[in-house]
Amino acid sequence: MRFFTALVFLMGLAWACTSESDIDQSTPKAAAQGFFTALSSGDYDLAKRYGTASTSESVQHFATNLKMVSEAEQQELQAPFQVEIEQINCVEQQGNTTCTILYKNQQEVRADLVQQNEQWLVQMELNF
Repeated sequence: MRFFTALVFLMGLAWACTSESDIDQSTPKAAAQGFFTALSSGDYDLAKRYGTASTSESVQHFATNLKMVSEAEQQELQAPFQVEIEQINCVEQQGNTTCTILYKNQQEVRADLVQQNEQWLVQMELNF
């Protein structure tokens, strides 16, 4: 019985450890989609997982600054990300990958993507 209990515990632990990798970063488009979808839903912890170290830091500063301003200012700062994505186009040119995100309101945002350890990560700074 102890063996069975230990086996179940270890399987649960292994599952919990692998669930961190449940995001799709296999292509630049998938990483950009995940990043901007997370931003639009206000899930800044998830957005950080799609970014490089400097992008994650920028997202953290953005999220922290949101807590220090009025609700009206929060809405103004979040507005650019609160629209639905219509299309994402990624182009690799001279070793650089850039994705252009077109929102349904026709606003465009560009983001550079880099590949690290076979995962694509968004490289951009959020303005606040």
